[in-house]
Amino acid sequence: MTTSPDGQWVAAVTPDLALALHPLHGGKPKPVAKLAPREHPGIHLDVFGIDVRSGERKLWRTFDVPDPAGIRVSTFVMTRDARTYAYGYWRVLSELYLVESLR
Repeated sequence: MTTSPDGQWVAAVTPDLALALHPLHGGKPKPVAKLAPREHPGIHLDVFGIDVRSGERKLWRTFDVPDPAGIRVSTFVMTRDARTYAYGYWRVLSELYLVESLR
């Protein structure tokens, strides 16, 4: 989540995968844009700047993890000046066993 420069709004993704501005002091959220499939978490992360007035998107950067096996990028946060950022991911690995001659 990111707050507006004036501290009045926070941007967050709704359960139906839409970006909305939520007033911090009460009131109804303002829809901004529906997220495109490539903007959902996956093995890489495309980060877009979204104009809150027009909904226009501009690709800022794509992040890839060094070893994508079992990876799903889950979170991304950055400072307002876009100079510092952090992202998180989780890895799920499984093992498959072949068993022969079972009766």
